[in-house]
Amino acid sequence: MNITVFRKTGPVRVDVILDNAGFEIITDLCLAEFLLAAKLASFIHFHCKALSWFVSDVTKDDFDHTLSFLTSSNSIAMDFVCKR
Repeated sequence: MNITVFRKTGPVRVDVILDNAGFEIITDLCLAEFLLAAKLASFIHFHCKALSWFVSDVTKDDFDHTLSFLTSSNSIAMDFVCKR
């Protein structure tokens, strides 16, 4: 995962380049939630791979499936994080 933060006055955008599918997407979501909750970032932009070169590469379908799965779970916390 690569994170680029551009500091300026006003809103702060953080870009997260998603690399590996599976558990790593969950940790990326947790990091994003922390940055938003701590007011260290105003916006989080996730970037997926256009094509999957390796089995673990994250595509938009992988990311959308993960959000859908977590939102439909019985966890209120995960539902909140995914909807945010």
